[in-house]
Amino acid sequence: MTRKIASRIAALAATAALLSACGAASPIQTKENYAPSDGVRIEFSNGVRFENFFLLTADAGEPIRPMGSIVNSSNSAAEVTIDVDGNVQTHELPANTVLSLETDGTIIDGVDALPGTNIPVTVTSGGVTIYDVPVLDGTIPPYDELLP
Repeated sequence: MTRKIASRIAALAATAALLSACGAASPIQTKENYAPSDGVRIEFSNGVRFENFFLLTADAGEPIRPMGSIVNSSNSAAEVTIDVDGNVQTHELPANTVLSLETDGTIIDGVDALPGTNIPVTVTSGGVTIYDVPVLDGTIPPYDELLP
């Protein structure tokens, strides 16, 4: 009887070791940074980051409103530029502030961005990054109320 119990304990220990090893090679997804939104997240080494950054337009060739937020979590002011097809915007962010792009009021004209696509946008703040940014239209509320 003791041999039977010993073999069951050994089998349980082997099963537990096997099952725990399954997670060893799998990354923990909750530790990964991602943008849980319609837009993208862009981070710079100087403490500046874009959250939920996307472009909003009614249709190709129509005015575009940059959407999302720019966060300056550093202890010093930062300059941020957004270049959409040669249309450049510059924003000055004081230390530890958040700038909401939809309330900033900046509208971009002269860009042929089709909703449902991604277009390259150059963003600068302590470094330059070219990022494919999604273009959305007003089919999803409340974006319909924020169209330029």
